[in-house]
Amino acid sequence: MNFKIETAVEILKQTPDTLTQMLSGLSTEWTVTKDDKSDWSPYDVVGHLIHCEETDWIPRAEVILAQGGDRTFPPFDRFGQFEKYRNQSLTELLAAFKHERTKGLETLASWDLTPEQLALRGRHSEFGEVTLAELLAT
Repeated sequence: MNFKIETAVEILKQTPDTLTQMLSGLSTEWTVTKDDKSDWSPYDVVGHLIHCEETDWIPRAEVILAQGGDRTFPPFDRFGQFEKYRNQSLTELLAAFKHERTKGLETLASWDLTPEQLALRGRHSEFGEVTLAELLAT
């Protein structure tokens, strides 16, 4: 499948509502694991998605688009959600995820990316060079 930004946006846009539909109204027995960073619960995953929206994909895209001398992505704390969101309810997290995803998609749309821009490269600390299209497809 060839990457098309419009197709990527379709799934990115649907994800918050899909998660809300799947998780709303479930008891905490289904959605929360007590302080186990090796066994993520749905609560932890939603917190991680918010954390990614705030600190990962748009900032990394900005690094690529800037095409500065150092195109290495800033470090990303994969476990940042455990501290940052620990006192919020799952309902609050789902609403925050929808808000952050909407902001990210608005930013993405405002860039009006060209095929040439989608081919620009940045450097991921683990995966090496990646294009903007590859970043947006993950």
